Amino acid sequence: MSDLTPLSSDQERLWLRRYLFPEWGNESPAVVWLGPMAPAAVRAACSALVRRHPALRTVYPRTDGVPAQRVLPATRFAVSLIDLSGLAEPRRRAALGRVVAAEAQRPFDLDNGPVLRVELVRLSEREHVLVSGVHHIAVDPWSIMLLGEDLMALAGTASTGQPDRLAPVSTTYLDYVAWLQRRRTGPAAEADQRFWARRLAGVTAVELPLDRPRPARLTTEVLVHAVDLPAEVSDLLRETARAAGVTTFVALLACFTALVRRWSGAEEFVVMTVPSGRVRTEFGAVVGLFTGDVAVCCDASGDPTVGELLTRVRDAVLDTFDHPEPAFNEMAAGLDPERTLTPHPLRQLGLVLHNRRPPEVDLARVDLPNPAISRGNATADIWLDVFDSGAGPMRMRLEMAEELFEVRAGRLTAERLITLTGSAMADTKQRISALPFIGPGEAELIAEWGRACGTRTQPVRSLLDRGAELAPRSAALRCGDRVVTHAQLRQRVRAVAARLVDRGVGPGTVVSVDGDDQVAVLVAALAALCAGGGVAVGEAAGAPRGARLRFARHSRRAHHIAVRHRSGGITHTALALVAQSASRALFSGGPRRLTLAPGDGLDVVAVLATLAAGGTYEPDGRPEPGMVWLADHHTPSADIAAARDAGAAVWVRFRAAGLPGWTAAAPVPATDERGTLPLGRPLGVAELRVVDDRGGPVPIGVAGDLLFAGSAGSSRPGWRTGDRVLFDSDGMLWPAPDSRFPAVGGRWVDLDAVERALLTHPEVAGAAAAVRRCRTRAGVAVTHLLCWVRPADSAALSERATREIAALVAATTAVPHTIVEAADLSSVHADALPVPELGDRRSGGLPAPRTRTETAVAQLYQEILGAVEVGRADSFFVLGGTSMQVCRLAARLTDRFGVDLPLHDLFLRPRVAQVAAAVDAELAAAGGQRSGSDLRTASTTVATAMSDRQRG
Repeated sequence: MSDLTPLSSDQERLWLRRYLFPEWGNESPAVVWLGPMAPAAVRAACSALVRRHPALRTVYPRTDGVPAQRVLPATRFAVSLIDLSGLAEPRRRAALGRVVAAEAQRPFDLDNGPVLRVELVRLSEREHVLVSGVHHIAVDPWSIMLLGEDLMALAGTASTGQPDRLAPVSTTYLDYVAWLQRRRTGPAAEADQRFWARRLAGVTAVELPLDRPRPARLTTEVLVHAVDLPAEVSDLLRETARAAGVTTFVALLACFTALVRRWSGAEEFVVMTVPSGRVRTEFGAVVGLFTGDVAVCCDASGDPTVGELLTRVRDAVLDTFDHPEPAFNEMAAGLDPERTLTPHPLRQLGLVLHNRRPPEVDLARVDLPNPAISRGNATADIWLDVFDSGAGPMRMRLEMAEELFEVRAGRLTAERLITLTGSAMADTKQRISALPFIGPGEAELIAEWGRACGTRTQPVRSLLDRGAELAPRSAALRCGDRVVTHAQLRQRVRAVAARLVDRGVGPGTVVSVDGDDQVAVLVAALAALCAGGGVAVGEAAGAPRGARLRFARHSRRAHHIAVRHRSGGITHTALALVAQSASRALFSGGPRRLTLAPGDGLDVVAVLATLAAGGTYEPDGRPEPGMVWLADHHTPSADIAAARDAGAAVWVRFRAAGLPGWTAAAPVPATDERGTLPLGRPLGVAELRVVDDRGGPVPIGVAGDLLFAGSAGSSRPGWRTGDRVLFDSDGMLWPAPDSRFPAVGGRWVDLDAVERALLTHPEVAGAAAAVRRCRTRAGVAVTHLLCWVRPADSAALSERATREIAALVAATTAVPHTIVEAADLSSVHADALPVPELGDRRSGGLPAPRTRTETAVAQLYQEILGAVEVGRADSFFVLGGTSMQVCRLAARLTDRFGVDLPLHDLFLRPRVAQVAAAVDAELAAAGGQRSGSDLRTASTTVATAMSDRQRG
């Protein structure tokens, strides 16, 4: 139709997101506090506003599934009146909060409109509140400020009956769309495309330290943290920018770049930003969506100084803004032709500086149900909006994807940026590696997690006495059919301890304990400790088979040793302290029976912790409900999974290299989301720190060296244990990823487990797994799990075997992976194995459609994309399909089959076979009124070869 105009590329993106995520698209509701205001005056002002700006009366109908825009005639605008004046103050404030929250979450009907909604809330005769919502497809942040200014002016004249004095706006958003279409052709456009092709060819996703593993598909829910950049830091930022000859935005982006570099370790990455888009003066007063995301390729490699980084960022920003976003949007669409990148390098980081302060909104006067969570506006993993009025503090609004980060992450990240910015702007000669960036709140939190608890130590014998007092008749030891109660155990230990003292056992004497009688070994070990001596257990004992006890006088250096085993020694003081802390952790309200994972030897800490709680230690116990099953990081994952499935409370303990006893312990999570075991929460028996190479603390989620800063009974504070660990946002210690335990998208991969799974398939004779940096066909670098397999015979793997092998890997780890066939793996290190380009077609031709539904879907691909050969494994996007064309595909599927497939399903499963399976499932669910066998057979004739663009 002649009154329909195509959408701009940015409008297409937002329209599509609206249907992929129905909750997305609402700008945060504007809340304007007014004095006494007649509803008629408000309606008149809003009607004049909509008449002045056609974008507010535009609708977006679809033709063949593809949207366009149509401007409707100006009519009287409807304003809803909500009267809360009859409610008492606390209830009135809560009711207003519900009105605002409801507006924030109410979806828009883009096909029929309106894209602007306004509600006038009467609180009293002298106080009204205007609550308005507008869809982002019609406005950008600059437009919001224009609308706020115009509305206040129009409301002022309407309330006094005076005529509108605003200067008319002669240009419309449709004029801008026409200009964009002209800008897409000609030599300038070709130069822009070449620029973005070079810039985006090597973009790399950043491995951010996440609080939660990255899901396959993010929702749009974000955590929002609003805070001021302190006035002194804001002024320093402006002054340093002027002195360096750069803009405030460049200085802010340089600080953000340094933060990401220090936080993630990435040296080169993309930060998205949103220029004003109003590149021509006649668009300055026009309301519409002018702002499209563009990429600034930031380079922090080589540890530059702050001054050097400012220069690099300035050059990158100038290059970016010299090449308009239409060309960028086209090139960005080709980065991920299969729509499978996780994370996407252009959907991770964003920063926008707003030079005009938005209208003041006193949200403190509104009871919002959950002000920390804002639904429907997530555009990146981390997005920072900064508002600068030119003086005083800058206002910051930080959005972080709720599925990736904990609530406290926003506050901690803002503190880091404030700390780093203040230091960087104070001295631009500093290297970015030397910039402090942990805020005071995070520093105190980390220190608290690693702080020694200062528990008053007790003699080892008092731990046995406590158990006997708590449960004298309850079982203390159960070995097979033999049961020893707490009272009996205390009596036997005291008797043996007395005999040991008579034989000279005491401080400076270490008793070696060994034997087949587990009860006798436990009694002897406890007796030696109660006598004041030390105990050597396991391989450290060195006693001949069958021996029960050996004791010898040792040097003065061994004077205070309580237990010696292959992992080191522990003093009496430290043993009692660790056992008390472990007892509190293990048995605070849970089951009081404990056994060790198979293969573990005698653990004196576990025994004393159980006895001190009045519990039962069962060396031969089986995992079952009511049992604590204690493992460590050498326990096979299959055993841990089996114990968890059996209903046992599975715990893991961590013994840091060279530290006495246990360092940390924690229950194993019910779901293994991270792909590895936690080390545990520090037991508070030692002062611990996680530090970088300079000895400074590292942020939450960032790996560093475990530093032992002292504990009871130790004379060696201030040394590194050699363990690489990190704290998560809950104070849990986790092992840092290493060469056999790397991370992909926030999930850690056990490469050994993957290789074991691959070797279980009968057609696999050899296997290797590694996480490598791979490139897609579009040149995007991604972190990916590669699994090389050597077929059992010389023939290539069958398609069925490939599917089965991929299923084995998927059952082992939930990360993107690719199966690669290799002729020989016996003498080749994984680093030397070939790395494929992701998205390559299988050689040997394309598998043809197998069913009539697949054939009909393939024909739709041909109709929409042109006459090409289409196989059942072909992806709509790899064949050259665009996001708007997939909307046409959805409409054609509805016309052809009578099914309504959600757009997000077509994005997640875009191959012919996948779409056909979804169609068949919908038809079956609807009762099979139409089946694939009833469909007209589609032609598969090849008319022309695919173009380079269609091939991706």
